Amino acid sequence: MTVDEAQKYFSQMAIQAKIEIANVSDLVNQAIGWGVGEFWNARPWRFRVKTETIVITSTEDSYDLPEDFGQYLSLRDIELSTGNQIRFMTKAEFDYHFPRLDSESAGVPRFCTIYEDLQESKSKIQFFPRPTARTIYVAYLTKTGAINVIPDRYSGGLRATIEKYLYPTFTEKFQAASVSCDSELNTLERLDTANGAPLFKFFDDTDYPQSNASGTWSWT
Repeated sequence: MTVDEAQKYFSQMAIQAKIEIANVSDLVNQAIGWGVGEFWNARPWRFRVKTETIVITSTEDSYDLPEDFGQYLSLRDIELSTGNQIRFMTKAEFDYHFPRLDSESAGVPRFCTIYEDLQESKSKIQFFPRPTARTIYVAYLTKTGAINVIPDRYSGGLRATIEKYLYPTFTEKFQAASVSCDSELNTLERLDTANGAPLFKFFDDTDYPQSNASGTWSWT
């Protein structure tokens, strides 16, 4: 669905619904903007899932993520035959466990975190230990994009999400449209994940670093 198609479709819907407003086009454009943003982030839709290759050198512990990075899913270190061995931490957890990154020697990365570099306006991924040269795949959800990026098979849920914003909040029409939207999204989610592999890789919660008396890090 393009922006022009959405504007025509919902302008006609607003007229048929006899919505009384001075400027229908402004209402429609607002509804499209709000609806697209809500639909995009309502579920981890499969069209949002992407993978990126990160080429690691042994001189850095932080690397840029793609410009469309929205939410972390998983990592896979292709140098390891056992697959995904890198555990994700929040930035607060990471900084708490690993306050002395500069003093650590390079090795096989076991932990990572993601943070926003405000000076460079970029999302970055940081590893511990500082990785030796290797290639890592990161899977992620893209951040909110344009309406025409959403595949046609999601159009039912997209239309339902936009439609509710044609009506004033707390009115009966808005409430009815919201119930219909939730039902459509739930149905679409079941279809979206019915034949797909799990998106997330979960780890044992005991796989956290432990510090010993000498202040070095080891894993149980």
